[in-house]
Amino acid sequence: MSIEDAAARLRSDPTFALDWALPALDMWLRYGCRCAYCGADMIANRDVAWFASTTDHLLPQGTYSEYANASWNWVLCCRACNSYKGTFDPSGGKGLEDARPEEVVVIWLEASKSYVVAKRRGLELAFARQKERLLEVMNSFGKVPLAASASVGSKLR
Repeated sequence: MSIEDAAARLRSDPTFALDWALPALDMWLRYGCRCAYCGADMIANRDVAWFASTTDHLLPQGTYSEYANASWNWVLCCRACNSYKGTFDPSGGKGLEDARPEEVVVIWLEASKSYVVAKRRGLELAFARQKERLLEVMNSFGKVPLAASASVGSKLR
């Protein structure tokens, strides 16, 4: 069964009919319900599926508006990776030119993934230093970090 057939089958299921558009189901199945860039599980729970996942445009829609609705240009990803990728253009400004999407999408996806991973790595290192400094300052005046206190979940019950 093809991804398109599987998406159509799910779409005909009453539990999906109101919430999922056929092109979205196709994309989710194409990427195995994982962020195409970092591999995060986009169906870990409802909040992740509905609020932490997003659709990225492999070729930025601001530059290539003609491909904004092309399903081959849609990439399932987490909001963080979408933000890291921003307007990065994996085609190097060439767009499709004379190529067909099936010839270049995998290459562009890998280029985008490498870009996102490198950007994330640099930002995570900077954040680790910031976090360390914040914890030092909190400890200096007796504040206990949330992670060291009772869990948030137990306070909400």
